[in-house]
Amino acid sequence: MNFTSHNVGTMASIAPVSRATAPQPSHQQSLYSTMQSQHMTRSPLAKPNLQMRALNQNVLMWAGFFTASLLVYSFLSGGSFSFLLTYGAMARMFGFGMLIVQALIRRRTEGISVETLHLYCLVFVCRLVSICRHEGYLPYDKSGDWLYHLVEAASLAFTLGVLWACGGGDKFSSTKGSRYGVAYLAVPVLVVAVFIHPNANVDFLSDVAWTYAMYLESVALIPQLRLFRKSSSSSRGAAARVELLTAHFVAALGFGRLV
Repeated sequence: MNFTSHNVGTMASIAPVSRATAPQPSHQQSLYSTMQSQHMTRSPLAKPNLQMRALNQNVLMWAGFFTASLLVYSFLSGGSFSFLLTYGAMARMFGFGMLIVQALIRRRTEGISVETLHLYCLVFVCRLVSICRHEGYLPYDKSGDWLYHLVEAASLAFTLGVLWACGGGDKFSSTKGSRYGVAYLAVPVLVVAVFIHPNANVDFLSDVAWTYAMYLESVALIPQLRLFRKSSSSSRGAAARVELLTAHFVAALGFGRLV
C-alpha cells in the first residue's frame, strides 16, 4: 500500500510539469492557420464573381452595339434594305474593337491568330480601294455617304492595332501564329476573284478589289478556328481555355457575315 501511494504521488508531481513544458502553438502559427482557412473559404466564391463580372461586361458591350445599331438605323438608313451592308460592317468593327480592348487594355493576346489578322487587313484595304474610288458597291441610304467608309477605316485601324500588340514583345502576352500560311488562302482566292467578279463599277481594279475582299473574308477565319482546335487538342483532355473576348470576336465576325 505504501509503494502504490508513493507511485501515485510521484506521477501526480510529474504531471503538472509535463503540462507546463508541453509546446504551445505560437501566435504567428495560429494567425497563419486562420488566414489560410479564410482563404480556403473565400477562394471558391471569388472565381464565380470574376466570371460574372466579365460576363456582365460583355453583355453591356453587346447591348451598346445593338443600341448604336438602332440609332444608326433610325437616323441614317431611311428603312433601306442596303443598310444591312453597313450593319455587317459595324458588326466587324465591333468584333475588332473587342480585340483592341483585350490586347491594349487588358494586355492579353492569347488565342488570337496573326494569320487571320493579316487576312482581314487585306480585306479592309481592298474594300477601301474599291469604295473610295467608285460608288457601285456602296449602300444606297445615307450611311453610304460617309459612315460606311468610316466603319471600314476604323476596322482596319483596329486590326493594325491588334497586330502591333501581337508583335509587341515583352509588353504583351502574345501567342505565335497558327502556321497556316496566309498565301495558301490569299493567292487562290485572288485568282478566283480575277476571273469571277461583277462589274458594278465598270472598272477592273475596283471590281476585282471588292470581289477579292468579299471572297477572302469568307475564308479569313479558318486560321483562327484552326488555332482554337490546336489549343483544344494540346490540352490533353483538360478543358481548353479560350479568351472570352476572343470568342466574342469570332461571334461578332460570324454575325457580320450572316447579315
